[in-house]
Parts: sequence; C-alpha cells; structure tokens
Amino acid sequence: MSPLEAYLARVRSRLPCKGRDDIVQELRGALLDRIERREAEWGRPLSDAEQETIVRGFGRPQAIAGRYWTGTGLFGGPLTLYYRMTLLWSAVAVVVVHAALFAWRALRSHDVTAALTATRPGLIWALITAVAITTLVFAALDAARQRYAPPRTPSRV
Repeated sequence: MSPLEAYLARVRSRLPCKGRDDIVQELRGALLDRIERREAEWGRPLSDAEQETIVRGFGRPQAIAGRYWTGTGLFGGPLTLYYRMTLLWSAVAVVVVHAALFAWRALRSHDVTAALTATRPGLIWALITAVAITTLVFAALDAARQRYAPPRTPSRV
C-alpha cells in the first residue's frame, strides 16, 4: 500500500459515516496535487519516503478527520474523536489492571474461579466509573468550547 493510501485509510477510519467517501476523494485529490507538483519540480517520480514526507506534512489523520465532525456535543462534535480514544484507552487500562489483579489472586489462592469471582465486580465498577468520569470531563470541555468559542463571522458572497 502506498503512503498516500495508508494515510487516507487512517483518516477514513476516523471520519463520520456521512460523506466519508466524498471527503476521502477530496483529500486524495489535494494530496495527489501536492505530489504531482513536487514530481514536476524535481522532474522525476517521488520515492515512497518522499511521498510519506508530503503526506505527513498534510497533518495528523486525527486532526484532519476532526475538521469534518461538524455536529455538537460528544457524539458528533469536534471532540468526538478524542472522546472515543480516551474511552478506549481508559477501558484498556482498567482491563489490564484487573487482569493483573486476577492473575495475582489466582496464583496466590490456586483457585481460578474464586479469583475471577473476586475480580469481576471491581472490573465492572471500574469500567462504569471510567466511562462516567471520561464522559463528564468531555461534556465539560465541550460546554466550555461552545461557550467560549469565538463568534462565527458570516461568509461573504
């Protein structure tokens, strides 16, 4: 897979479903224009490493995709991607900690069933707490973003 296609796949996975294909085509066109201009300047096709440099200069996939989340709130606004990633990583952290706790209990007691029974309620409550805290923090961030955002100026025709 070319650096361009790999980059577009990373952006695509972070875009809202509505209009995803059109957005990817628009980005592909903009990036191909940059690549073609550089090839014309240098008089030769670019290597994969050179294409990678141009693609990286376009911006981080998460930042590029975030521009297309135009709704409001956590489930459609510009913080949506960060909210999702924070939820994912906090859930992973909770599961890893509880897996280690389960292993320690199982090794200490030599009873896997008892270790699982003792660990499961804590895991469930830790996941619920992580989701609740993450949601509250991002809801506060989104409210502050909306409250303190600079006013939008009407576009001139």
